[in-house]
Amino acid sequence: CHGLQLDGGFTFLVDCIQKVCSLQAQHAASYKQGQEEQTSVFHV
Repeated sequence: CHGLQLDGGFTFLVDCIQKVCSLQAQHAASYKQGQEEQTSVFHV
């Protein structure tokens, strides 16, 4: 029973990590886009 709990907690942990990673990736991508937009404004 304890093994099942541990297994469930592990999958939950992995799911949580994946969500955080994808959120960070999205944030980094939008941040990069924002920087590129700023530099293009400066070039004009």
